[in-house]
Amino acid sequence: MADQEDSTKGCFLISIEAVNRDALYDCYRDYLVFMSLVRDGVRNCQYRVYGFCWLKNKCLMLIQLEQPEVGNFLLKLLKRYHFWLLQRGPAMTEFKLQMLELQESSWILDCLRFLHQQAVKSQIVDDAMDYHWHSHHVYNGFWTVNWLNTDFILNKFAGNRIAAMSLFRQYMQHPHRLDFKTLIDTLDCSSQYLAKNNQDKLINGHRAVAELNSQYHQSLFDRTQIHYLTKNKKQHIQVSVLDKAPSLEDALDCG
Repeated sequence: MADQEDSTKGCFLISIEAVNRDALYDCYRDYLVFMSLVRDGVRNCQYRVYGFCWLKNKCLMLIQLEQPEVGNFLLKLLKRYHFWLLQRGPAMTEFKLQMLELQESSWILDCLRFLHQQAVKSQIVDDAMDYHWHSHHVYNGFWTVNWLNTDFILNKFAGNRIAAMSLFRQYMQHPHRLDFKTLIDTLDCSSQYLAKNNQDKLINGHRAVAELNSQYHQSLFDRTQIHYLTKNKKQHIQVSVLDKAPSLEDALDCG
């Protein structure tokens, strides 16, 4: 494998929770919409996804950046998903966002094992194979998700794909070594990547508006504001839609 592929540079464990809603995903369609937004980020070469686990109240993803502006793509993801949630629920969604930058190469495999064991540890299912919304099935060859990069992980086990999948299954049966829940709480670096100067770009940026086709969605995008909060030393993102588009003075005040 190439040195670049072995590098942990730009690898993050991302955790997203909806604070002021009963759940991040209420129904089957919510998962599909969120999946499509993540896929768009991969297709636009913003990041690679090596693993995910989407629980009812939390999104967990293992990603590696292709572009340096991790804050921008996360805010865009939350903003667009908020548009979907607007159809049922309050006009403001508060997300708790946490980011753990992986510091050693050994963390990557263990982090993926942590993701794939969450459904069992949360007592949703007795066996990881019985849970639908995580990448465990793709690595075991039961599904194909074309935006998930499995080669990066499987090549660490063996050059032959069948042998690699067999070794991967054995590896996943053991408990993860690191306490990633504690690590992401103590080493959360989200505030470093979500500078307030991102706000104006996302509220009034032509590039952001241009990606939405209908006038209705362009209007929503123009009227959306993002606020940064710190609660219990954790980064919170408030996404809300105003009754009217913000004036130039309002936009400048947000900075």
